[in-house]
Amino acid sequence: MKLTEIFQWVAGRCQPPPSHAAAPGKHGPGSWASPFLKSAILVLAVTAIAKLWAVAGEARMMALQDPLVILLSRRQMLLLAALVEVAVIAVILRLWTSPLAAIGMVAWIALLFLAYRLGLNAIGYQGPCGCAGDAFTGMGVPPAVVDTVTGVVLGYLLVGSLGLLLWAQLRVSSSPEHASQTEGPIAGVPTDSMGGPL
Repeated sequence: MKLTEIFQWVAGRCQPPPSHAAAPGKHGPGSWASPFLKSAILVLAVTAIAKLWAVAGEARMMALQDPLVILLSRRQMLLLAALVEVAVIAVILRLWTSPLAAIGMVAWIALLFLAYRLGLNAIGYQGPCGCAGDAFTGMGVPPAVVDTVTGVVLGYLLVGSLGLLLWAQLRVSSSPEHASQTEGPIAGVPTDSMGGPL
């Protein structure tokens, strides 16, 4: 099963009913999701461009071993991260009419970056984040500023995506349509003519 199909299935399980969410436009998500998705695409595009810029440069640090994924150099790690970000942007655009699936993609890459940062902390690494920090540090931005900005951006993507997914699920759970379905006869339990269990 493709990754896009998985997120579409998840979106179908927690899509808010029409009466409880802004209706999606003909060519895009509803007003509740569009601003976040647009900002996420902008963030991913900027960081991907910064990574590719650093990869194309001649900084000596690019040839060093990645602090966490030791089989790759910093240059290779940045290139891999940039390609993943570009791929996620492409998938988000393809899922544009399925906002929850698109938001799920944002949550996925945010969790991926979080896992990388936690891995760096676990090994006691004190430098800039290898998957993003090296790109901006190589452009002359102070490491402390890079670490703060990348942390804030990661928090925005993570909290924003997971918050919207949780909000959508809560809207579904509290909808009259969902309540009528959960209050109906239990599958597999025989009922009498009045609808009660035998």
